[in-house]
Amino acid sequence: MALSTPTLRTIQEAQRALLAPLRRESIDAWLQDVVGSVQSVMGADHAYAVLPDAEVLRVAASDVDDGFCDGLRDSITGMEDGVFLFDDPMPLQMHLYRRRRGSGAYHELEMLDRPTIEASPLFRELFFPFGIRYAVGLSVFLPKGEAMICVGFESPDADGYDPAALKRLELLVPAFESAVRQHQRLARTRTQFAEVVDRVPAAVAFLGAGGREEYCNRALRRLLSAEPESAALLAAVRAHADRPELDDEAGPVAEEPLRLAGGVYHLRLGRAPASVGPGWLVLVDRASPYPPTAALQDRLGLTAREAEVALLLARGHSNREVADALTISPHTARHHVQSVLGKLGISSRSAVSHVLLRDGPGP
Repeated sequence: MALSTPTLRTIQEAQRALLAPLRRESIDAWLQDVVGSVQSVMGADHAYAVLPDAEVLRVAASDVDDGFCDGLRDSITGMEDGVFLFDDPMPLQMHLYRRRRGSGAYHELEMLDRPTIEASPLFRELFFPFGIRYAVGLSVFLPKGEAMICVGFESPDADGYDPAALKRLELLVPAFESAVRQHQRLARTRTQFAEVVDRVPAAVAFLGAGGREEYCNRALRRLLSAEPESAALLAAVRAHADRPELDDEAGPVAEEPLRLAGGVYHLRLGRAPASVGPGWLVLVDRASPYPPTAALQDRLGLTAREAEVALLLARGHSNREVADALTISPHTARHHVQSVLGKLGISSRSAVSHVLLRDGPGP
């Protein structure tokens, strides 16, 4: 097979993209890069990729409307013995054919004849309306499902639809297979890492590149559930690992106090272990003179919402600020404030702080 220099260069670029799942900020970003690269190799009109990942089916597309991705996810009705299930027998036949053959590059006419493909409800209702009338692709089989990249053409005369052009895709199979296996290993390592972090008594978040939240351990989830301004706390945790001055050489960042209704928080940043890929660990320490919301509920007979309101009042928040912090209406906030004052047996909101401090300090 003789390939021109531009074609070889395009194939090399696609191979580099395929082999870089851990160098992108997320697996979705990598999948999007890969789709465009393989589309370029084949000179296709459209392209899409499917990657089963834990309980999520990741789908990326190039020159295809988002509605196609949603329809493709919906077309897979389940999984049994590692096999995708479809309501339409035609895609199931193709899936089973590739599963028997194993990882490789495939032309649709290897699997089924054209009249059978065109009679498929799925192809008539989903693929054809989005311009994917003729297709070739590469596939890597997994214990559950398959990872695949498919390129589509609007005409059977397209150069990339010629069976001889499948040789180009075959050159990409080893790189795609290596990348998928690499991602699987990383996913298993991250699952194990999350289980370890979950047993840590300190509140810890694991964030990927750009402050993208990967995991909050059990202690941090409890802390967030007890914090009236939990959205602000989580946003601060994300922002802590999303600063331009951070790079691969950055060391631990000093504590930064954050004052919220539930307490004063100190966020400390450290690099995640290399084995779980690029990322940061954020340790969240809570320091507050007031008890947490769960203690206020138990000791003062407040509801969970009233405990949140009591902490906000103790810090001098107005009714409008209470409403904004809890994303409720001013009328609802006023009602909760009156209820809190009544249950605490006081008439002044300025006395709330005294009652909470008298009731005992938080951890």
